[in-house]
Amino acid sequence: MNSFISSELREVYAGSPWYGPSVTDVLTSIDASVVYKHVGNTHSIAELLLHMAAWTEEVAARLRGKVASEPSRGDWSDASAAPWPELIRIFRDAHFDLLNAVAEFPSDKWEDMVPYENAESETTTFIKTVNGLLQHHAYHLGQISILNKQLSKS
Repeated sequence: MNSFISSELREVYAGSPWYGPSVTDVLTSIDASVVYKHVGNTHSIAELLLHMAAWTEEVAARLRGKVASEPSRGDWSDASAAPWPELIRIFRDAHFDLLNAVAEFPSDKWEDMVPYENAESETTTFIKTVNGLLQHHAYHLGQISILNKQLSKS
């Protein structure tokens, strides 16, 4: 199971995922001059990427035994102070740390329940948590791609 999960994470990050372009494909297509801009009341591209990194870090922490809660850097952190290349590095480092956490995770524990701070708040397994993160990435990559197209035209 660990190798399959690692393969799926690598595919989404830099492969040819079923849904469309990988994270690296999308990030290399971004016009850096637009990453801090907003369309209406949407999050900026920079905010979306930092949000993705935060949840990637949180999932890695859960695999290492942390009780589930919001990410340590926050759900929607202020990304305006960090240069775009730094945000890309933060996400990349989070991704590779998650791959290490997956490799270290006991293969017989994927169907175990993730412990939550508030036991009534949510119940899910470790495998569903990682799968949810992959879906989360695909969702926000779509938003990033649309924002990049909209903002690059203006």
